[in-house]
Amino acid sequence: MELKYLRLVKNIVEMGSMAKSKDKLCLTQSALSHQLKDAETQAGTALFLRSGKKLILTQAGEKVYKMALDVLSKMDQLDREMLEISRGEKGVIRICTACFTNYYWLPGLLAKFRDLHPQIEIKIYPEYINESMTRLQNHDLDAVIMNRPEVCKNIRFHEIMNDEMVAIVPPGHEWTAKKFVRASDFEGQNLIVFSKPLDTVVVYYKVLKPAGVELNHIYEVPMSEAMIEMVVAKMGVAVVPYWIARPYIDSGKVVPLRVTPKGLQRNLGIALLEKDCYPSYYNTLIDFLKESLITTPKI
Repeated sequence: MELKYLRLVKNIVEMGSMAKSKDKLCLTQSALSHQLKDAETQAGTALFLRSGKKLILTQAGEKVYKMALDVLSKMDQLDREMLEISRGEKGVIRICTACFTNYYWLPGLLAKFRDLHPQIEIKIYPEYINESMTRLQNHDLDAVIMNRPEVCKNIRFHEIMNDEMVAIVPPGHEWTAKKFVRASDFEGQNLIVFSKPLDTVVVYYKVLKPAGVELNHIYEVPMSEAMIEMVVAKMGVAVVPYWIARPYIDSGKVVPLRVTPKGLQRNLGIALLEKDCYPSYYNTLIDFLKESLITTPKI
């Protein structure tokens, strides 16, 4: 049954008469009667019993009226939500990060953003971490927090933070006498990483791979605390963001070293699809992250 007939039945019942309904619906008496006749033809049965000037719902009319209340209420809600979305007042952001380390700060930060913008729902998908860019391009995600992509078609990257990656070793390690470590220093070492594949590990694809360094063994440990303990136990070296290592450096558990004379920088940002039209609250999210994530101190 067409929506206009649902509105017709609802208005006749709630206004109490045809005369009052025609004014509410801006119809003539003749047009209203004609629409009611069409509605009953479409329903295949009478919707009202006529008793003088009164219209009484039939059993079929009762069902149509109840359905009209439900359907029209949902349609009104849909209209409101579409208006809110078009104005940027309400929406959903499906987000993931391409690096495990970002999950140390991402959930808490997004919770604060949601406090400021309660109508914007943030959904985090950690299970997409190893396929985040594919998911973004397939429209399963709306945004990905990642290192600046070197070659990534149809992606727009908004930088939000720059931090330094440092090598960490236990006190007394042979590297502690150095001011910095070069790619060659990693030759034959055990390297502890947050996650594979190695092409997603910053120190590997920026420093070690170009230099042709051969590692002895690679440990994959997606927990910073466990990584630190492995370094302390002399099971290998790790390269992590300075802000993650800072508490363990301050307590004397590990010693940091700059990677290469100029240091190893990691640029973090939000990747969005280039051709998609994003609501204004995405810019608000980007600005919020820029303001909230302070560039970490250098060693």
